[in-house]
Amino acid sequence: MLWENTRKQKVEASGAVEGEDDFEIDSIMDAMIGGVKGRSRQLSYKVSWRGYPEDENSWVTDEDVSSASELVKRFWYHNPDLYLDLGLTPKVVELPLSLLERENQPEEDVEEQNSNEATDDNVEDYEPAASENGSHFREPSEPSEPEMLQIQPRKRGRPSKTSSPPKKRGRGRPRKVSSPQRTNQAEESYVKSYDDTTHWDNHLKILGARESKDISEKADFKCQFDDDSIRIVGFEELVEKAPKSLCRFLSMHINFERQ
Repeated sequence: MLWENTRKQKVEASGAVEGEDDFEIDSIMDAMIGGVKGRSRQLSYKVSWRGYPEDENSWVTDEDVSSASELVKRFWYHNPDLYLDLGLTPKVVELPLSLLERENQPEEDVEEQNSNEATDDNVEDYEPAASENGSHFREPSEPSEPEMLQIQPRKRGRPSKTSSPPKKRGRGRPRKVSSPQRTNQAEESYVKSYDDTTHWDNHLKILGARESKDISEKADFKCQFDDDSIRIVGFEELVEKAPKSLCRFLSMHINFERQ
């Protein structure tokens, strides 16, 4: 394999002895199409190696991570939208063993574990300090009813079947918003979500490309965003805000000549 040959050359050049654990995958950080040189249409993963520094992170093919199936399952479980963004066929994402064991755990054990975790979050009651003459500071007056909020420690795991539904907070009157004002707020949220952010990856799909009429631009790309809006974006702007999406589009539609 490509990554094994490269690392073997480094080991031979340094004079070190190669062991079985030298190439153990520590974690999977990213995935894309065409990350490995010479495999422009194959799924590849960016991985970190156990015992190696961060600058040794590299891209490997999906065949190279076959021995780390649990890490692959965990990566796709936490990044389900990336599978569709890469243009791959949808499939059922398998749960990692750690989550399967937690789901199969009895509810009594989960509640006991949650109660033990909740005791660590308790805060000691406040006692006012005494002054030099023995008198205490004046205790603060009790706040009014709307301001008294009892903060409960958050419990993890599945909720108990006998737990009551949460109570409604306060009796404040909601602020009335007219329908034109709501539409204006919605339009402003869409504009802010794309124009003010510097990362467009995983939020757009490139539909096509054409020669730019602007002399300063190399090419124009037709892009569709998550809100179904379609706009024409220049090459330089895509390089800055959506480099991964641009690389995937170019690797799938352009054949580079080898010299």
